Amino acid sequence: NGMLLIGAKIGNSSTNELNDDRVASLRDQGFNPTQQDATEGFEPYGDSMDAVITNPPFGPIKDAQGNSIKVKVDGYTIGQIDHLIAARALQAMKADGKATLIIGANKVTGEQSNNDLIFFNWLYGNYNVTSHFEVDGDLYQRQGASWPVRVITIESRNKASTTPEP
Repeated sequence: NGMLLIGAKIGNSSTNELNDDRVASLRDQGFNPTQQDATEGFEPYGDSMDAVITNPPFGPIKDAQGNSIKVKVDGYTIGQIDHLIAARALQAMKADGKATLIIGANKVTGEQSNNDLIFFNWLYGNYNVTSHFEVDGDLYQRQGASWPVRVITIESRNKASTTPEP
């Protein structure tokens, strides 16, 4: 609904959303959203974005038949859709850019799944993570969701890292 874009310059922001109602809301606010499959990446942007913000859906990556699948990113096997979308969105960030990722956490505070460990190994190996904390799901209950989230802030790519493959 654009809440993450408060303070963003409308003419200097690129937005992507699949849900038609949220696309309409973004358009009503003056944004010109695309409706790309964020799991495929944002090739037209290259690495041109000063800042990246993501709040993707959480859960396993699924194929067209609804089966859980894994996707390779820089040799890492990613199994969660929020992790994959975050990785693809980071492709668009400049080497000295900043990012904030909102991804799903586990119901048990501090618990990490195998999918989390793989994604965090990839993320911390390629980006300068400056903050990483969990927020209780009760914070979002008024918006209709109550799943706990992780908030991760990034300031630049690590010098040895490369842009993830599309």
